[in-house]
Amino acid sequence: MKNSIKLLAVAAIAAVAFASCKKDEGIKYLSSNITIDESGLDGAPAPDSYVVTFTSTSTEFVREKNSNGNTVSVDSLVTGVYNITVQAQFSYAGYAYNYIGTAKDVEVSADGVDCTVKVAATKAAALLVKEVYYNSCKDDKNANYMKDLFVEVYNNSDQTVYADGICLAMTLSPNTFEWKYIKAGTEVGGKTYDYDLGIQNDDQYVFVGMTVWQIPGEGKTYPIEPGESFVIAGYAMDHTTVASNSIDLSTAEFETYCDHYGEKGQSDCNAINMNLVAPVSNPTNNFWLTVTGRGFILFHQDAPVRGTDFIRSSNFPTSVGLEVLKSDVIDAVDLINNATTKKWVPEDLDAGYVLSQGNYCGKSVLRKVQSNENGKLTLQDTNNSTEDFITCEDASLENKAKQIRRYGVGRPSWSTWTSAQ
Repeated sequence: MKNSIKLLAVAAIAAVAFASCKKDEGIKYLSSNITIDESGLDGAPAPDSYVVTFTSTSTEFVREKNSNGNTVSVDSLVTGVYNITVQAQFSYAGYAYNYIGTAKDVEVSADGVDCTVKVAATKAAALLVKEVYYNSCKDDKNANYMKDLFVEVYNNSDQTVYADGICLAMTLSPNTFEWKYIKAGTEVGGKTYDYDLGIQNDDQYVFVGMTVWQIPGEGKTYPIEPGESFVIAGYAMDHTTVASNSIDLSTAEFETYCDHYGEKGQSDCNAINMNLVAPVSNPTNNFWLTVTGRGFILFHQDAPVRGTDFIRSSNFPTSVGLEVLKSDVIDAVDLINNATTKKWVPEDLDAGYVLSQGNYCGKSVLRKVQSNENGKLTLQDTNNSTEDFITCEDASLENKAKQIRRYGVGRPSWSTWTSAQ
């Protein structure tokens, strides 16, 4: 009897399944061809692919498919009216891009309906300067010690970004130097020059001096995951062996080292060597002589950084600088000696500044935390360093005036060395 009941149940299920299949066979499925209009990206890079979603306005019917570039054919659609959403995320050169486009009430009543959806992009700095130590300390013999400087950079976004090609440089004060375009043959300060001074449209640029150091890589060599940071050291060694008040930088990811400076006594540590792409003022060492303050910028440009033929200042023709488009700047921090010091960074890149708190004091400046929820650390970024940074005092922040990877941030998976040598 039990076997008979089982057989009847199986037969009933089969009959329902057969009826369902017969019913499905009566549905006519349609397709729609989507072209993604990228004319509204306004200079943002186009992502490799978009996610295209069809959502019925009358039912819960949803179809989703990834595009191949800016086109896609979505099939298995039933007759109806749809809202179409096109979305993507993409990271490039230290920025995180989000893309969105919509088309409302699109009727799909025949096969092969064509539709164009225009997308726009929003751009946010994924990489932020997290901590800077630049005003040096005293060694154990009470001598000035300037080799332990570092900049730490944090991925503040929810996307993987790449450090490849990012440059570190120090700015020349726009309140001291002028870069107005003066044609050759014009008299300046009682002297007539036989070459052009300054640069046209100088307000589009920030000018940097001393050196420009660039992270090597092929574009995706050095991924930085969300919540990770990388450290750029002037000298990636354990400096506490020389100055107990200093810091251990032996696990820094990058260092500003080249053979020229190695000849002057710097060892080549395990950190990846950055490329000296522009020795603007031909300095005598690679350490950032910024005890009295300087503006730091991170930037990325698609064209190679020009390493010669620097621009002469129009009011100080013996001084030169390298122009960097403000639109190529990822982040900027203005560090000044005191409140009467002229700003190093234009206000449209950093509306404020951070005070250095004195020379050889061994203090760093650290970006504030905006939120730290469910393991996601978000740092504050208002484009105003006065609001975004604090000075690290000895008595606070884990009783350490300077340290790397503060707040417990992650270290990149490819950064595996544990000592300088």
